[in-house]
This record gives sequence, C-alpha cells and structure tokens, in this order.
Amino acid sequence: MRLFDAIDEQEEYEEHLIKKKFQGEVFIRHLPSEKSYLFGMILESLNAFYKEKNFLTCSAASIISAEILYDKGLFGMSLKLLKKAKKNAILLEKFPILLLILRMETLIYIKDEDGKKLRKSIREERKVLRRFRVYSRIMQVAFDIQVYAQEDGLSSLEIEKFEEKIRKFYPPQVSDNSFWAQYYYYSSIALLDTFRHNAKGRMQSYHAIKNLMESSPQFITEVPLIYLINYNNLVNVMFYLKEYEEAGNLIYRQKILVDQYKIENKIFSERVFLNTSESELYLCYKTNRVQDGLQLVKKIEERVFEMKQETGPILMDLCFFMAVCSFLGKDFKRTTFWLNKILRTDKTMQIRMELLIHARLLYLLMLHASGDLLFYNRLQATRRFISLQKGYLIQKKILEAIQIMKDDLELPKGKNKLSKILDSIGKLEAVSGEEMLNKNFKFQGWIANTFKVSP
Repeated sequence: MRLFDAIDEQEEYEEHLIKKKFQGEVFIRHLPSEKSYLFGMILESLNAFYKEKNFLTCSAASIISAEILYDKGLFGMSLKLLKKAKKNAILLEKFPILLLILRMETLIYIKDEDGKKLRKSIREERKVLRRFRVYSRIMQVAFDIQVYAQEDGLSSLEIEKFEEKIRKFYPPQVSDNSFWAQYYYYSSIALLDTFRHNAKGRMQSYHAIKNLMESSPQFITEVPLIYLINYNNLVNVMFYLKEYEEAGNLIYRQKILVDQYKIENKIFSERVFLNTSESELYLCYKTNRVQDGLQLVKKIEERVFEMKQETGPILMDLCFFMAVCSFLGKDFKRTTFWLNKILRTDKTMQIRMELLIHARLLYLLMLHASGDLLFYNRLQATRRFISLQKGYLIQKKILEAIQIMKDDLELPKGKNKLSKILDSIGKLEAVSGEEMLNKNFKFQGWIANTFKVSP
C-alpha cells in the first residue's frame, strides 16, 4: 500500500524518486518483485470490481463454478449455471466461449445417457461452428483490405479480387448469418468504396452498420467503441458530401451516446468528447462560422490542456482544428499554442505524417498573417522537413504556393503563377480523394480567398 500510494502521488512514474523516498528500507532492495506483486494485486482488485460488469468476467466465473460443481457431482446445479452463461454467449455471439459451454453441457448429457438432449447439443455446436466459420472468413477479408490499404493502397484489380472473395462468403444461408458477419461485410464494402472514391456507397454501409447495432443494442454496450467509430465515419462522409445539417444532427446524437446507453467507461467518454469536439470545430470551419469556432476553442481548451499524451493521436487531430479555428479568428497566440502542442509532442506518439506537415504549413500561414519576422526561418525548416518525406505531393505544392504568395505576388505574373499552382493542387486532391479519408484544412482555399486568386 505504501508503494501504491507513493506511485499514485506522482504525475509521471519516476523510479529514482521512489527509491530515494524509501531509501534504507528492506523492500526497496527488491523493487522489481514488489512492483510485480503490486501489479498482480491491482489486477485481482480490478477483476473483483468488474466481476458483474462485463461479459468475459461473468462468463469465466460461471464456467469455473460450473466445472467445480461438476467435479463435486452436482450436475443439475452445474447445468443451471451453464445455461445462464450460454444465454448471454448467444446474445453477444461469443462463439468460442459458446463452444466451450456446449462441450461442457455435452459431458453432462453423456453422463445422464440423455440421447435427445445430446443430439440437440451436437446440432447446436455444428450451427455455432458454421456461423463462426462464416464470420471469421468475412472478418479476415476485412482485415486483409485494411492491411493492403495501409501499406500500398488498392488498385482497381485488387478491389475486384476482394469483391470476389466477399461474394464467395457472403451472404451465407440465413441460419448461418450473424451480427458480426454482417458488421464485417459492411465494413469491407465501406473500405472498398473508400478506394473507389464512392462516398455515397460508404454512407450506405455506415448507415447499415448503425442500423444493425441499434437493432441489437446489447452490442453497443458491449463494444461501444465500434459504434462510436462508425458514427464518426458517418459524420466524416456527410462532411465530404457537404450535408452539413445532417452532420450537425449526427454530432449532437453522438454527444449523448454515453447517457443514452448508460456506458460507464471513462476512456469511451473521453473519446466521445474528442471526436465530437473535432467534428464541431470542423463544422464551424466548413460553414464559415468563425466566431462560433473560436468560442468553442475557448470552451473546451481547459479540458484538452489537461489531457495526457497517452490519450493518443486523436488528441492531436483535435488540437489541429483548435489551431485552425483560432487562426481563422485571428487569435494567433492560441494558434501558436495548439500548433506547438502538436509539433513538440514526444516522438513516441505515432502522429500521422500528413498532420505533422499540415501543422507546419498552418504555422507558416499564421506567421505570414501576423507579419512575424520568423517566417523565412520557418519556411526553410518546413521545406527541409517535407523534402525528407516520400510522397506528399499536394503538401509540397501548398508550400510552393505559400512561397509565391509571400515573394512573387506583387510581380506582374505573380497571381497567374499562384493561380496555376492552386489549380494543380485541386486536381491532385480530386484524384487522391484525400479529403474523403480525413478532415482537412483547405490551404489553397484560404490562399485563394485571401489574395483574390481564382484557381
């Protein structure tokens, strides 16, 4: 308890301070084993606390108790516990656990020489195996698409091959279908539509997943993060389709998910705040509500400031649009603060390279707009940084446009030169479908509007 209290008092774990605090005491000489013991005790306490709060701990307790009762010869009581666990496993489609429960039931029916129930149990097991097989095959296709997409993107030929695989496994016979087979089917189609630049197709898949989960709300409370991610995907595609009113409605409904489904999960609540705050800021930006965006930044900044790096890269996505809205509201002090929060983040956090580049480009626009003398130093540093990155042609073109707007705009052919660069950026974006994947600040739009240049 003393070790726990000492660690709990620290903002960040610093072992040398722990050793100094307990210097001369016997237990500190074997601190690694003491930490390991403390870790085990914390896990035991958490297991006890969550015993009645999630499926896995409840099921594990029931199965272990059923096995003990079986070994004691209390077969009726054992079977009663197994049936209760089986009901929940069926409800949440926990196929591996369901197979274990069915196998334990089978042992009792064999002991009782109950042929009728034994045959029924075997039929149930075969049905579960078929449903499990269908769902795992569709899930594997979805994962394969995700891996290919992250590594190299998908060509038209690869998209066709994946579609062929999906048709091979889905739809199955109605009796072999399941919630998870449907979920991974729609997820796969949405991923393929992303690389086909088919925003309406993506929207239909995300709506299908939303309807699927809302028709089986037990899955929302069991895996709320999946529901939230799909909600966020749906909001993003509405932005891409310029359906701003519908995006706003979805954001509002997304904000009340915690209360609506009574989800007691601090990490989930934090994720809802991060997702909806970023979306609200983006909506302010896309609908030109500059002052609303700036007021929202001021409203949420204290909570965002208190969040730790462990929150993950999603925190940096929010910080970027806090910087964007501050910049558009001409609050350059806040712009600088939120951009520095991104650029000075510990390198252990895996921030998207695109976001790191965009933060540097926005910094340049802010320095230009505020007349800061550090502009050229920052310009050179940004050029060096981007030149080291493979690809990112759009961002390199944006940097070129920023250079022109600073140095060449007063020249006779300056505006024409800038116009051509902005036009080439627009064409590259149309081909890449970049905005379909992530919320982006339109650098070329700001430059064109500020300097009255038509791309």
